[in-house]
Amino acid sequence: ADNAGDTVPVGTHLMWEVTYDNPTDKDYSVSPTESNLTGVKTDAKPNCRFSSLKAHSRNHCYTATYVAKDSDVAAGFTPSISWDVTRDGEKITTTTTAPKVTVRALNKDETLPPLAVALMRKDTLGGPVTLDDTVKYKLVLVNQTNKQIKGVPTASTLENTAVSGNTGYCRFGTIQPNATVSCDSDSMAFHKITG
Repeated sequence: ADNAGDTVPVGTHLMWEVTYDNPTDKDYSVSPTESNLTGVKTDAKPNCRFSSLKAHSRNHCYTATYVAKDSDVAAGFTPSISWDVTRDGEKITTTTTAPKVTVRALNKDETLPPLAVALMRKDTLGGPVTLDDTVKYKLVLVNQTNKQIKGVPTASTLENTAVSGNTGYCRFGTIQPNATVSCDSDSMAFHKITG
């Protein structure tokens, strides 16, 4: 979900969107029990637990993160999450992995980009979308520096996201060192499907 790519230098802040689809006629409880990601397991705050995943619904979790480490250079990093899915006393345990991220050493004179950026879909439409549907997104920015910086989108194909020409936008005048901020308003970062 982030803009880091398939190969990243050590120190890169990686972000994933975890999507839960329930195509059945019954509600489920979904509890992540194991993960090598931060912000996922139920003992973390925030986490990716849904106590009631409604029938025929979709939910998203945006807190799954990882910082690439020196120890990942040799083998890369493969995100993994194990869940307990419970309904009417029946429990199913399942594990999901995402594609491996190749991690490389930071070159001698190289610095990380100041911002790690992720654009995560947050609507519950599923796919495929149809005419007049509004596809909604959450924009997440992580300051990868030890200095206070600004985050100002200057162009976007999404409505009310970039500063120029929009009434609302996803501008952050101040992002504290190593902090995460997000643009999560339903009136920003969206696209209406038109003919």
